Amino acid sequence: MKKSYDRGDRRRDAQLAQCERKRWFETPEAAQDAAEQRMLDNMSVDLAIYRCPLCGYWHLTRRVDDL
Repeated sequence: MKKSYDRGDRRRDAQLAQCERKRWFETPEAAQDAAEQRMLDNMSVDLAIYRCPLCGYWHLTRRVDDL
């Protein structure tokens, strides 16, 4: 039997697809290490880490200054 998807299912699937394209880290320490290395490699990049509510892993994001 074919499962019917509602809008919420399709949105979650689209969000997970975006999540799967990102680098992920199992621990905040590993994510922070990667962020710091990347910022050392490129001083114009300011990164932060966050725990993804979809996959539960840690990702990097660009930090935006408050204006």
